[in-house]
Amino acid sequence: MTRIVRRSFTTPLAAAAVLLVLGCSKGTAGTEQAPAPAPGTESPAAPVASAAPAPAAPAPVPPAPGTPEAASAAQASPAAAPAAAPAPDPVLPSDQIPDVVARANGREFSKADLLARAAEARSALAQRGVPPPQPTRSFYRSVLDDLIGNHLLYLELSAQGKAAAQKDVDDQLAALRGQFASDQEFDAALAQRGFDRERLKRDIAESLTVNGWIEGTVIPSIQVTDAEQRQFFTENQERMIQPEGVRVRHILVSVAAADGPEQKAAKRKEADELRARLVAGADFAAVARESSDDPGSAAKGGELGWLRRGQTVPSFEAAAFALPAGQLSEVVESRFGYHLLEVEEKRAESKLGFEEVQPRIEAAIRQHKVEQAVRAKLNELGSKAKIEILI
Repeated sequence: MTRIVRRSFTTPLAAAAVLLVLGCSKGTAGTEQAPAPAPGTESPAAPVASAAPAPAAPAPVPPAPGTPEAASAAQASPAAAPAAAPAPDPVLPSDQIPDVVARANGREFSKADLLARAAEARSALAQRGVPPPQPTRSFYRSVLDDLIGNHLLYLELSAQGKAAAQKDVDDQLAALRGQFASDQEFDAALAQRGFDRERLKRDIAESLTVNGWIEGTVIPSIQVTDAEQRQFFTENQERMIQPEGVRVRHILVSVAAADGPEQKAAKRKEADELRARLVAGADFAAVARESSDDPGSAAKGGELGWLRRGQTVPSFEAAAFALPAGQLSEVVESRFGYHLLEVEEKRAESKLGFEEVQPRIEAAIRQHKVEQAVRAKLNELGSKAKIEILI
């Protein structure tokens, strides 16, 4: 379906994150696989908590309707939907997407443009812990908002002589090329995502130009008052909670899915022997560095940092929260193998004071104001543009 619109942008601009689009590095050209979690993180603690206490940050303002974040939140939380049933928004198969998905002031946006940016958006959301939204028509249209808005703003800034310097574009392209062993690998990775070098250079130029405007013009113009921060604190008391937590070290003797009873028995015996060494006075951190199969924590002496309930697999969580501080656990079995835990410190749930959360409140309000300012600029540009949406 073709629609010619004066676009009202609901999504705050997210300039192209080219590294996410490529999604690969030297030796893994063409892959988009996220790194496997270390055995001691989601296996069993996902993600690894910060070594410092992590009070619950105040939640940012809700995402604007129509953004990938909003689409994801709606799919993840159906209970939050209005009482009236929403209109169906089924998955849109990629083979039903036309080769040209939109035109804006003469520029065509291809199916490859859309799918690459959609993959980028989903990857970015996943990295932030937000469940990626389903590839529905509304999701793709929110991604188109981003693509079109990015382009219109780039045109405006270029006309004002504010485009990124060619050297900066070339330097970033060279940095991306440097992640690959050869030109052939680099070009193959680009082709797999519907890119070539010219298109990549164009996207880099747009990204650097728009980010430069946001960082150099929009952000410095934003003011956040003490009154605004205190109002946010007062109106969001339910978010100002530091949850119960426990700071833990662990040692993992990993068990592979293919291990049979004899291998499992041998590894259980190894875990029992490690525990005997600890009971006899061996230093936990030293034993973890020497013997733990968790690469994510072994180098840190088994340190996982502060964990909250719900972050770890059930058997690990039960042991960690049941142990008194300073004590060593029995051998704990999980689907990852056998664990030994040492609890270093525990804390009860508590309410946070304004001073404790003020930096994060200030950052959340500032981010919201930046998004509002960018959205207003995009709406101004969209109201003057000829935009044709073809999906």
